[in-house]
Amino acid sequence: MSLIPEWLRKTTRRDRRIQAAADYWSAASGGLADDVEYWMNVPAVRATANQRVSGEAGIDYLDYFLLLLGGLTTLPLGRVVSVGSGTGVLECKLVDKGIAQKVIGLDVGAACVSTARQLARTGGLEPAVEFHVVEAARWLESQDEPCDLIVFHGVLHHIEALEELLDLSAVRLGRGGRSRARVRVRIRGTLPQ
Repeated sequence: MSLIPEWLRKTTRRDRRIQAAADYWSAASGGLADDVEYWMNVPAVRATANQRVSGEAGIDYLDYFLLLLGGLTTLPLGRVVSVGSGTGVLECKLVDKGIAQKVIGLDVGAACVSTARQLARTGGLEPAVEFHVVEAARWLESQDEPCDLIVFHGVLHHIEALEELLDLSAVRLGRGGRSRARVRVRIRGTLPQ
């Protein structure tokens, strides 16, 4: 029998898993921004990414996402939160293209956030774009101010307590607020008829 209560053991395990993810993404992001930039500058790779997202090889996948946002609501949005912001490319584009007045990027990877901050700084987008090294659920719990949009760009499959995070997100969205997710699904084999 353990002297540590079950709720504390669960919290400790969760914290260890979050720290392991943060360590992994911080280590992986050392060249992540360069790798992504390199691959997205290969015409065939960019065309494939564009085709899969927008349906057209010549329509940039991020521009397509921004176009969809513009058709859904009045722009610019006031406050946008991006969960799993990585190296900050999407978040900087949201401000640079006039989609949002304020974007707050959240990521557990310190190196990713450092790269994102540098991108915002060199683009002259600070303080309209800011990045935090933090678990999204903890950050959302600490906030009182509503958001106009919460973005989950390619991150949902990394989140262990997904239902909790989505519930918190729903609470933080202001009246008329929206959430948007980009999810990649791979199906191997055949589907039953």
